[in-house]
Amino acid sequence: MDEMPKEIRTERLLLRPFRMSDVDDVFQYAQDPDWARYLHVPQPYLRSDAEEFVALQLDDPSWAIVFEGRMIGGVYLHDVNRKHLTSGIGYSVARTHWSRGIATEAVSAVVAAVFEHTELRRIWAAADPRNVASHRVMEKLGMVREGLFRQNVLVRGEPADTSVYAILREDWEASVGEMPREIQTERLLLRPLRMSDVDVVYQYAQDPDWAQYLDVPQPYLRSDAEEFVSQQLDAPSWAIIFKGHMIGGVYLHDLNRKRLTAEIGYTVDRPHRSRGIATEAVSAVVAAVFEHLKMQRVWAATDPRNVASQRVLEKVGMIHEGVLRQNRLVRGEPADTSVYAILCED
Repeated sequence: MDEMPKEIRTERLLLRPFRMSDVDDVFQYAQDPDWARYLHVPQPYLRSDAEEFVALQLDDPSWAIVFEGRMIGGVYLHDVNRKHLTSGIGYSVARTHWSRGIATEAVSAVVAAVFEHTELRRIWAAADPRNVASHRVMEKLGMVREGLFRQNVLVRGEPADTSVYAILREDWEASVGEMPREIQTERLLLRPLRMSDVDVVYQYAQDPDWAQYLDVPQPYLRSDAEEFVSQQLDAPSWAIIFKGHMIGGVYLHDLNRKRLTAEIGYTVDRPHRSRGIATEAVSAVVAAVFEHLKMQRVWAATDPRNVASQRVLEKVGMIHEGVLRQNRLVRGEPADTSVYAILCED
């Protein structure tokens, strides 16, 4: 599959071609009996088995998973059928790196690359029905369980069943393209911004306390509100409606389909702060991003002095990842930025 990229980068991973120098890493993690429990691999697993496995990957559409400079697993396309435009996909991650969303992140990136760079229309995967963790990975990818093949394989001489999952091109295209226009929460309606919202935005954005940590013009003019709202009409943005009134908004930007990341911003007018409204609205949008866009990471930036905003991000489940020092100007003065993020598995 020459049209597939040789290397694929995600937020945390490098997926690159296998090399014979990967043999030692494969040999190390493949000796783990827990890693091999549901896999059709030799036990005990010898170094010669690792050599044979890696050699087979050199000519196949396969990618080693590299995390923090270490090779920890792989993603493999197999049974590619050019006539029927289908392919199987397999994956494996060293047990020491399980439960960190790495398999989901890696396989999502390869599935996206297949549909973006080839004409294939169906990708399928198989797993032992007892392998619940693998099933969760496939379901997070948007795959649908299609059936159970009874005793169709031998695992170390014993008959075993196989669960089959698959994702179609139209499934993937639908999953990566559409956020809901409206989102309803316990107290709020999140709906698209409208030009009729300009007066409300203009009213609350003139408040100097509201604008204290934001990089917005001061004084804030009605033309600034018009420009802001018009920019949101074509963006994934939602006005926050509380008791029939528009009181703020949630905005997605920097959507990166390749790295599966998105930045989120939000604001609530000052009279409605300290009521959990921002947390409720942002939580709903984050959940929709993971469900509908299949992103792996949603991040946000805030001024380190904005304690209230940091509390919102922490309540949403975001982790403080660091501070970018003097990386921006706020009304001509250098300012720091705190970065928070939440991963899909979080």
